[in-house]
Amino acid sequence: MSRFAVLLGLLLVSSNIAAARLTGLWVGYYSYGGNARVPMSVVIQSDGSTLIGQMIEPQTSGEALDIGRPAIIFGESDGNRVVFDKAYFSDLKSITPIRLKEDAQPVEYKLVLSQQGQVMSGQWFIGEAFGEASFKRVTPETVDRLR
Repeated sequence: MSRFAVLLGLLLVSSNIAAARLTGLWVGYYSYGGNARVPMSVVIQSDGSTLIGQMIEPQTSGEALDIGRPAIIFGESDGNRVVFDKAYFSDLKSITPIRLKEDAQPVEYKLVLSQQGQVMSGQWFIGEAFGEASFKRVTPETVDRLR
């Protein structure tokens, strides 16, 4: 077997491993600029190239007693590049298949996964608005270190 074939095989395997590493719990924030950060958490399931998950973040407008704003995420990953759309449950017409109401617009996230696979960071976009986003992986070991 040629060296090229071996190198290509290693690259393909490492790309799928990086994508599969997305599966799990991530905690982070998005910001509108300045110091205003909105915390959020997301559980991601990835098959190596596509991903789906559920996100929750605080309600930043409306009734003060709302416990949060759930959303579904769906997208793809390729190596260290992670791109997904976030659609709030209130904007969904259907979950299977995922369809938005006519006037709804998803939030697009374009992130980069760190080499160690523990941090995703980048930007979010919706219409003309955009800002920063960052997530860190949470594992049982991570929680143990917080004690």
